[in-house]
Amino acid sequence: MVKVASLVLALLLGLGLTVDSLTAAPAQADPNAKAREEYAVLDKALKANGWKGKSDALRAFVRAHPDSQYKDYAQKQAVNATNQWVVELYQKKDMAALGPAAEQLLRMQPGNETGLGAALEAYYATKNYAKAARFGEQLYAKKPSPGIAAALADCYDKLKDANKFATYARTVTEGKSDKEAFPYNIKLFDHYSRRRSVGRAAGYAQKMLAAYPGEEMPPGFTQESWNQVKGQLYSTTGLNHFNRKRWRQALVSYRNSLRFKPRDSAAYYHMGMSQWQLKENRVAMKLLAQAEGLGGSYGSRAKKALEALFRAATGGSLDGLDRIRQAAMAELN
Repeated sequence: MVKVASLVLALLLGLGLTVDSLTAAPAQADPNAKAREEYAVLDKALKANGWKGKSDALRAFVRAHPDSQYKDYAQKQAVNATNQWVVELYQKKDMAALGPAAEQLLRMQPGNETGLGAALEAYYATKNYAKAARFGEQLYAKKPSPGIAAALADCYDKLKDANKFATYARTVTEGKSDKEAFPYNIKLFDHYSRRRSVGRAAGYAQKMLAAYPGEEMPPGFTQESWNQVKGQLYSTTGLNHFNRKRWRQALVSYRNSLRFKPRDSAAYYHMGMSQWQLKENRVAMKLLAQAEGLGGSYGSRAKKALEALFRAATGGSLDGLDRIRQAAMAELN
C-alpha cells in the first residue's frame, strides 16, 4: 500500500500538479451577490420609520454606494421622502425644524418650490429675515406673486434695506385700492421723501390723502398724529407743484398744509415765491415777510427774496419795508 501511494505521489509531482489542485478547485464568484446585498440595504432604507427616517436612510445609502445601480432610484426616493418630511413639519407648524429640513431638500434638489416656500415661511416665522429674504427671492424669481412680494417687502423693511423694500412694496400695491395699499404707501412716501425724490413722494402723498379724505382716519392713528402726517403730505404735494412751476396748484397745497402745520416758514416761503411768479407782488411780500419772521431754515432765504422784490418795486430802496414786516407778522399773531 505504501508503494502504491508513493507511486501516485511521484506521478502527480512529475506532471507538475498538486494534490490540492485536484481536491479543492476554487468556487466561481456569484456575479449578482453585490446587487442582492445593495438591494437588501436599500429595501431596509425604504422601510425605515417616518419620512425623516426614510430620508436619512436613503441619503446614507447614496453616500455609501456611489456606484450602485440603484443610486438614481434611491436618490429620487430620498427627495420624495424629504419632500414629505417638509410637508409634515409644515402641517405641524414646527417652524424651528422646518427651516433646516427645507434647506436639506434644496441641497438635494436646488430650486424645489416646496423647499423654497417652506424655507421662506419657516425663517420668517422664526425672525431670521435675512434667510427668509434669500429663499424668498429665489421663489419669487420662479413664481412671482403679490403674496411673496409682500413677504419680501416686510423682510427688507425689518432688515432696514429701504431700496429692496421699495422694490417689492411697489409690486404689492399694484392693483390695490388706496386704502388697501396705505400701509405700504406711507412707507414708500417716507422712503422717497428721505431721498428727496419729491415727485415720487408726492405721488404716494396723493394716494394717502385719497384713501382717507375729510375727517376719516387710518387705523392706528390719533387725530393729532394723522393731522401731522396730512400737513407733511400737503406740503410735499405743494413742493412738487412748485418745482414744476404749477404756481396756483402749489398755493392750494400749501394753504392746505397750513391747516395742519401752522406757522411753517417753508409753506409761507413757497407761497410767497409762487405769488411773485404770478405777479401778485403785494401778497408775495406779505408772505415772504411772514416766512422771514417765522425763521427756521427758510427764514434767511425769505429775507433775501423779500428785499429783492421790494427793491425792484421801489427802485432800490428798502424804506418802508419794516412796516410791511410788522403788518405781516401782526396778521399771524
